[in-house]
Amino acid sequence: MKTSRFGVIWVILSIFLSTGIEAQQRIDKETRGIQKVLEKINSQPLGTLSKLKGNIDRGISSFTIEFYSGTEWMVLERHDLSYNNDRTEITEEAFFNNGDSFIKNSTTTINLNENGLLNSYKTVSVDGEYSFEQSFYYNDDFTFLDSVVVMEFDTDEIYYDKITFEAHTSDSIEIINYFNYGGEEGMVDGDYALIKDGNYIEHYVYDTFLDRYTYYDVTVVELLQMAFSDFQFYEVYNDEYYFDTEEWIPYDRITLEKDGENVVEILTEGWYDTEWRDEERYSFEYDNGQITMRTYEYVSGNSFTPESRRVYTYENATSSELPGEQPTSVQLSQNYPNPFNPSTNISFELQKSGLTRLAVYDMLGREVAEVINELKPAGSHQVSFLAEGLSSGLYYYVLEQPELGIRMTRSMTLIK
Repeated sequence: MKTSRFGVIWVILSIFLSTGIEAQQRIDKETRGIQKVLEKINSQPLGTLSKLKGNIDRGISSFTIEFYSGTEWMVLERHDLSYNNDRTEITEEAFFNNGDSFIKNSTTTINLNENGLLNSYKTVSVDGEYSFEQSFYYNDDFTFLDSVVVMEFDTDEIYYDKITFEAHTSDSIEIINYFNYGGEEGMVDGDYALIKDGNYIEHYVYDTFLDRYTYYDVTVVELLQMAFSDFQFYEVYNDEYYFDTEEWIPYDRITLEKDGENVVEILTEGWYDTEWRDEERYSFEYDNGQITMRTYEYVSGNSFTPESRRVYTYENATSSELPGEQPTSVQLSQNYPNPFNPSTNISFELQKSGLTRLAVYDMLGREVAEVINELKPAGSHQVSFLAEGLSSGLYYYVLEQPELGIRMTRSMTLIK
C-alpha cells in the first residue's frame, strides 16, 4: 500500500488545484494554510502577463459537467461564462440539472487587475445563504504574493482567514494564518517554506520537516493563476514527505504527455513501497487548438475508469445556452442576418436534451461545415456560423437530434 503521510499539511488553494473555478466547500480550520503554491516565491520576475491571463480567460462561453453512469454520460451541471469589455471581469453562472430543466444555483465573479492578475474570486448562492470570497494582494511590482484574505458566510456563521507570506531570508518564507471562525479567533505561525536550488521547496512547521514539492518552469504567481483554471499545465510536479528514517520518501508525482504544443494527458502516480503506480489522469481533446473536452479517470483494478468530464464551448464558435422556460417543441429559427457576409447567427430550441448536430450543406447536398455535434440540454441556444472559404450562393442548415428522430432544415443565402 501507499505509505502514509507524516505530520499535518497546511493547505490554501489546494482545494482549487483539482476543481477549477467551482464553488468551494468549507474545510476544517486545521487543514487551512498553504501547500502547493509556494514554488519559487520571490525568486524570479513575473512571467508574461498575457500567458498568465490566458490561463483563466480562454474565451469559453459555457461548459457542462457530466458524470459517467457506467453505460452513458449524464449532464449534471451547466456553467455559462460572460466577460466585460476589457475582459478583466469574468462572470460564471452555474445551473444544475433537475431532470426537466436547468435551475440556477450560484454566480461566481472573477476580477483581474489591469496586469491580468487575479484580484478576487467570489461565489454567491442564488438564495444568498452562502458566499465564498478570496482577495489577493501583491507587492508593488506584482512579483510577489503578499497575502490572501478568505471570507465565507454560511447561513448564520462567518469564517475569516488572512494568510500572509513573510520573507525571513532570500530563500525562506513564513506563512502566518490569522483566523476567526464563528467568534473563535487565533493565529497559526511557525509554518515555513524553504526554497532549494530554485526549483523545489521544503515545507516544515518549526523544526519538523513535512513535505518537499518540486516544480519546473512555473512561478508562484503562475501557479496561482492556474489554480483557477481547468488547464494546469506546469511541466512536472513531485511531492515527497520526510519520514522518521530522516530521508525524503516519494509520495506522488504529476507528469504531462504532449502532442506538439498541446497537452493531451496529465497523469498522477503514487509511490507504493518500491514502484510508481498509476492513480488518476486527465485527458484533453482539441479542435483547432482549443480544448473541447477534459475527461477525468481513476484507476480501478488494472485499468482506468471514466468518472466525469467537462465539455467546453467557445465564443464565436459554439452555442451559448440561455436559461429560461422549457420549450414545448423543437424549433429552428431563420438565421440572422440573411443574406449574410461572412457570419450569421442561428437560433434553435430543444424540447429535450440529447446529442445535437447542426451542419451546413450546399445545393448539391454536400456537407460544407459542421457547426456543432455534442450533447445539448433542453432550452434555447444560439450559435454563430462563419462562412470562411465558401462562395456566394444558397446553402441549407440542418438541425438533428438522431436519438429522438428530429431533423429540421432551413435555407440561407451567402453574398460576398
